[in-house]
Amino acid sequence: MKLTLQIVLDSEDGTAPTTREAGFLHRGELGPATAGLRLAEAHEVLATLQQHLLAA
Repeated sequence: MKLTLQIVLDSEDGTAPTTREAGFLHRGELGPATAGLRLAEAHEVLATLQQHLLAA
C-alpha cells in the first residue's frame, strides 16, 4: 500500500487552499506494527512540513 501525505494550506484571506505533498509511505499489509510512522519517516515529514510552513 502506498500512502500519500499532503499538507493543505488554507489562508484566512479568502484565497483558495493549496495542497502540497509532504511525502509517501510504502507499506505492505497494514497492521498494528506497520500502521504508524517510523522515526526516520516522522523526521522527514516534520522537516517537509516546516519547509512548507516557512515558505507560506
